[in-house]
Amino acid sequence: VGDLMSRAVGDVAQITDTVRSTVTEIFDTLVLILSYFVACVYYQPKLTLVAAIPQVVTIFLASRTGNLVFRFSTEARQAASRVNSHLREQLQGERVLRIFGREKEERARLFELCRQQLAASLRLSVLQGGLMPLYAVLSSLGIVLVIRSGGMRVVSGEWTVGLFTAYLTL
Repeated sequence: VGDLMSRAVGDVAQITDTVRSTVTEIFDTLVLILSYFVACVYYQPKLTLVAAIPQVVTIFLASRTGNLVFRFSTEARQAASRVNSHLREQLQGERVLRIFGREKEERARLFELCRQQLAASLRLSVLQGGLMPLYAVLSSLGIVLVIRSGGMRVVSGEWTVGLFTAYLTL
């Protein structure tokens, strides 16, 4: 029952988040990214392709770390399931535990299971928390390239400030 409770809560939340983000990415972000990319290629094909390299690296890195995030997430959910199952068994067998004097041992076992759950959840949080800033830095490299190159084009008179602003916004 504890395992089912843990799965129901954890899996439903993950499925909901996945469906919501997938629908948003496909119908909103993908269309915008493609239209912006086409507009940028129209204005400056070479700069657009060079500035897109960090995005490709970020996508590649995200696809490579996806299995690791999935594994850590699974471990955290399984640890939560073990805690829930143990708590349920402990509550149902409270009288038997008292009769045989096993309260301390079961409390220690619960503490160990909670420690394992905490460790698994922390590993997942550290991984996810570390990947997001890395993705942000990699993605920002393209913007830095655009600012540098576009700024030089404005100074040389090749671009107007308006074109530079429009390109940077895209």
